[in-house]
Amino acid sequence: YIINAVTFLFSAMLVARIPAVRLQATTALTRGYWRDVADGFGVVFRTPQLRTVLIVWNVVMAGNAALNVGEVFFATDSLHSGGIGYGVLVAATGVGLMLGSLAAPFVMGRVSIRRVYPGAILIMAVGALAASRAPSIWVAAPLAAFMTVGNAAAIVCNQLLLQRGAPDAMRG
Repeated sequence: YIINAVTFLFSAMLVARIPAVRLQATTALTRGYWRDVADGFGVVFRTPQLRTVLIVWNVVMAGNAALNVGEVFFATDSLHSGGIGYGVLVAATGVGLMLGSLAAPFVMGRVSIRRVYPGAILIMAVGALAASRAPSIWVAAPLAAFMTVGNAAAIVCNQLLLQRGAPDAMRG
């Protein structure tokens, strides 16, 4: 935690040194807060990419939330691995997130996002289902890593869909 705290403080100091005028290329035009909110909702509901992310990712996040809540009990009670087993499971998901984030751009360079996005969500489902049937933490951990490779790839797809679908003035 100390290393993280020092890293965060150092990062904050670096960002704080950037002049405010350099953080934004142009001044955003506004029609008032509530009109801007309404405009944003209008863009989301009119744009297929943004509508897809809104609907699909909200459903996926409900599943992720349930999985995250159950993960502690799964590792400690169902697999009888205690706190160390839970730590192993969390570490495996971190490895999967890192690998998926690194691999997604290369995969999307060869395969369209139209195939990668549902494939990534399918990997999440298969990994979660397989991990739920695991007899030990040592079998569940690599399956959890596999699942989160799909999660990270789907997050990269979300970002790309948002960048492609939202006009520059509406992003951020």
